Amino acid sequence: MTDVAETKHLQKRGETWHYYRRVPTKLIPILEKTFIKVSLGTTDLKEARKRRNIKDVEFDAMMAGAEAHLESSSDTVKNGLAPVSMPMLTDYLRQHVEAKDQQKPQILRPPSLQAIRHSVQK
Repeated sequence: MTDVAETKHLQKRGETWHYYRRVPTKLIPILEKTFIKVSLGTTDLKEARKRRNIKDVEFDAMMAGAEAHLESSSDTVKNGLAPVSMPMLTDYLRQHVEAKDQQKPQILRPPSLQAIRHSVQK
């Protein structure tokens, strides 16, 4: 049986894995969707998990953009939400990675002197 954490936001349709997320209720009028469903184009669970992680970041950026749009707009939204721009996605991804780095700091150790000598002798 597959672990739930391994398949979070994933559904298998036939042999292909799909990304599946519910849109927050307050953002449905902006996005005009209740779910985001995207084929990941793979039958391999390991590859699907990698692609899911990318889709999670894109989804979070899209929701952040929709929330910003919702907060800045006092009128009823008529045309929906424009696609997330690359600079906005890049900025969101940078902030996401920095937050994750702060949650679990990893100590990077420089290579040992012996390892450096060994690589120079080759």
